[in-house]
Amino acid sequence: MRKLIFAVLMLSIAKMSIADNDQVAEVYVTKLNTYTDFTIVYFAPNFSFTQGCEKSDANKAVIRFGGAKQEMFSALLSAAMTRKKVSMGVNGCDSTGYPTIYRVDVYFDTP
Repeated sequence: MRKLIFAVLMLSIAKMSIADNDQVAEVYVTKLNTYTDFTIVYFAPNFSFTQGCEKSDANKAVIRFGGAKQEMFSALLSAAMTRKKVSMGVNGCDSTGYPTIYRVDVYFDTP
């Protein structure tokens, strides 16, 4: 019984450690696959996600539309069109299997 409790506890701790946020710093948006209610964002250079998602490709993450997500999509689209660097915060896994974007920062040239 103790072994079972220990195994469940270890799996719970491992799952909690995966739930931390990842910060994708200063990348370029290279492609946007937009669907009815979400967009898959491709970026370069690649990034190593720690979210434990089914599809933790090193250069893809997802935005689900709703709330302020359209504004994040607009920021990513603008950055892609003007070749500006972006940073993104990701946390958790979307139903598509990709990490989920919760924050977008766009970098502008400094004077």
